[in-house]
Amino acid sequence: MTPAPGTSRAPWLLTWEELHRMPSQAVDGFSYQKEESYRCSTASFIQEVGRALRFPQLSISTALVYMHRFYARKSFVEYDRFITACTCLLLGGKVEETPKKLKDVLHQAYQKRFNCSAKDVPDPDSRKFWELREQVLVSERVLLQTLGFELQLEHPYRELLAYIKSVAMPREFAQLAWNFVNDSYRTLVCLQYDHKTVAAAAVALAAAHNQQTLSNPIKGHEDEPWYRAISPDTTEADVFACAHTIIDFYELIGLQMAADEPGKEGAHVNLSPAELERMRASTGSSSLRATTEHASTSLAPDAPDAKPTRTPDAKPSSSAAADAIIAKRARDEPADGDGARAKHARGDAPASAPAHTLANTPPRGDGNVAPSKPASAVLQRERVPAAGAPAP
Repeated sequence: MTPAPGTSRAPWLLTWEELHRMPSQAVDGFSYQKEESYRCSTASFIQEVGRALRFPQLSISTALVYMHRFYARKSFVEYDRFITACTCLLLGGKVEETPKKLKDVLHQAYQKRFNCSAKDVPDPDSRKFWELREQVLVSERVLLQTLGFELQLEHPYRELLAYIKSVAMPREFAQLAWNFVNDSYRTLVCLQYDHKTVAAAAVALAAAHNQQTLSNPIKGHEDEPWYRAISPDTTEADVFACAHTIIDFYELIGLQMAADEPGKEGAHVNLSPAELERMRASTGSSSLRATTEHASTSLAPDAPDAKPTRTPDAKPSSSAAADAIIAKRARDEPADGDGARAKHARGDAPASAPAHTLANTPPRGDGNVAPSKPASAVLQRERVPAAGAPAP
């Protein structure tokens, strides 16, 4: 169950219809699938740079939520993803008390974006580096305003580990569920469901993967659904819908890896198509798959004819598959879902704020972002805290 209007998290929980009216779609003509792909590749970039900076996963996850919330109110056309990613990492590190110097963030991000070595990064005293630094500082002010200065976040990790400990699941199960949470940040679930529902969805996916049954460990409530032990207010429909959204993500990256698209990273969990089908069946009725019409949107420099541009009176594009997905999910939403996720007030940047772009920044090397590992490799997994360590 989603929070009622007026609660603290409600402004950032969007309905399915609102997800299709975000600025990149409503103003700049992106299809839902194109925006979804942009978000996924931007999230992969943030994750990769965050790891290179040795950020803890909590700080990276905070940066990822900031990115998703920012582009719920701003357009990918107007605000450069590279600058926004750096800004979110910088701010996420500050908020989670793991700060990094701006020059270090830019240094790592530049290497990842342009696939170059450390010696090819502009000198910190150069004009080019100074311009990048100024763009991030301006972007930070816009980000803070767009977020409404709501910087403290609740993540699924604590509830997830508490439940797993209460039912005495093995460490391997905890690691798997933890990784599902990490991968969820590359989807839109943080804009659709509260953190407890995401935790329950990750547990459901881990149980489906391992073909294990779950129970409610709360004394006197053993006959109630297991997920009520994580979130008393959530529904089975929300838990399974959230789980299916995460499964859709694995299907998407499977398509990207099969197509050998540049700059696409693997996930924290490596799943075969057969495993995905079985997990989908184990977490409720089958839902429609995401369309295969995803653009290649790595953070390599945009080609002149590929860079998104804003055109007058641009209309959101849509495919038949997208229309079918919208209709299906609209039918699946609970009858009382309308208005359950309060619509946020849209905030605009100051009129003097420049559009953030690196159009004048030439790439180093061949200009393509290649994965740090082969496309079939799995990213180094974020480790679950050692036994007895406090949850993040």
